[in-house]
Amino acid sequence: MAITAKKQSPAQSMNPFVVIQLTSGVLPRFLQFKSYDESGQHVFHVTSDKKRAHQMPLPTAKAVLHKIKRDWPLAKISSLVQ
Repeated sequence: MAITAKKQSPAQSMNPFVVIQLTSGVLPRFLQFKSYDESGQHVFHVTSDKKRAHQMPLPTAKAVLHKIKRDWPLAKISSLVQ
């Protein structure tokens, strides 16, 4: 008989850091980092490897999520699984 982990919200997680999941599905994408190009436009770097995603505290993730919702409307905060 398998033991399954209870789903927790990022706020309830033991790990204080979270990542931003941009898309879901078979191959989810995560925010790796954000930079700016020469014209000052946001450039988002994306990874499919959750371990390479940018880890940030929950309050920071909420602020970043608010800024990127226009470009990634399905983005959400995802807790890290260690």
